[in-house]
Amino acid sequence: MKHSFCVPDLGKVEGDVVLISWLVDDGDHVDEGDEVVELETSKVTFSIESDKTGNIKLMKQKGSSVKVGEEIAVIS
Repeated sequence: MKHSFCVPDLGKVEGDVVLISWLVDDGDHVDEGDEVVELETSKVTFSIESDKTGNIKLMKQKGSSVKVGEEIAVIS
């Protein structure tokens, strides 16, 4: 079963959210709780953990501007 991995609600975000780096490679196996991506806002850089276990398919490239709720990967 495929699960969307989306940019979480970050609260009050001013400006763009930028995908700084992937901490995994396309096709890697990830476990729930593994840190998989670093995002940056105008105020902070933070990592996001996987909420599922499976193989990850990256949908956005490093440096991409993304929005809250936008799918950035699929875990299956």
